[in-house]
Amino acid sequence: MKKRYKILIALLITGILIGLFLFSISTAIPNNIQINSLTKVEQQQGREIMKLMLQAHGGKEQFNKFKTAKTIFRHDITFAPYRWMFGFYGHNPQLIKMTTLIGTDNGRVEFIDGPNNKLQWGIQNWACYKIAPNSKPVFEQSFDAFFYIPTGAYFQFLPFRIQEANKVALIGVKEWEGHTYDLVIATWNRFETQRYIDQYVLWINQETRRLDYMTFTVRDQGSFVKATISFNDYRNINGLLLSFDSHIVFGDDPDDVPILHDFKVSSINLFESANEDYFFPKPELRYEKPNISLYFKSLTQ
Repeated sequence: MKKRYKILIALLITGILIGLFLFSISTAIPNNIQINSLTKVEQQQGREIMKLMLQAHGGKEQFNKFKTAKTIFRHDITFAPYRWMFGFYGHNPQLIKMTTLIGTDNGRVEFIDGPNNKLQWGIQNWACYKIAPNSKPVFEQSFDAFFYIPTGAYFQFLPFRIQEANKVALIGVKEWEGHTYDLVIATWNRFETQRYIDQYVLWINQETRRLDYMTFTVRDQGSFVKATISFNDYRNINGLLLSFDSHIVFGDDPDDVPILHDFKVSSINLFESANEDYFFPKPELRYEKPNISLYFKSLTQ
């Protein structure tokens, strides 16, 4: 009898989680803020604060000088259940070399320790491929590559790339651990919650104008997911201020536990040129950007 109850409880919990995954829609916006009443003044203020953040991190002109980024970092998926669900590489923590075409979603990751040592994943114009050691690229669509490479490339240069958002506004001010932050929402098309378009709430330090935290939705892993990333240990790399230490938690409290992802960067090298053959091993192959949320759900059905 007890075993039957345990099975029923497990099925109930599983059903609730599936329901959350399929039907609920999270928002990155704090509960006390009404975004349907944002004024033009607040939108202008948000854009001006984002420009100050851009300058604090090195500025657009300096960012545009570079074409290629090579980064070595250790990724630790610290929360065990999450590691089981989204452990991309079967080894944790994993040492990774990521090479990206700056300002785009194109790039490669290479695993440089563990059982997948020297295996590479790549993405070119939304066509995914893998390269086994001493082998040629094999093109095959992959959720892992879809999600991991563009997300890593975007978050590494987020203060620069988030400037592309076409809906921006100042939505509040927050005191946190002795600092004062302007909270700026950045999204696309409309401020209201959308099922397939993410919202980003930037915590911009009023004193330094650096991006210290960001609360964001993760539509590519389910419409109910909301998380916060902390950016630490900023260093000047060729005139750009980049984070060498970051971690992600569920929800909108940067100090919450458990930590889901922990990233420790050991080196970043920026180059003013790009090797087209490296980034586009089969240049004639390209796809439209997929709706990764729908793709991921298709894998779970």
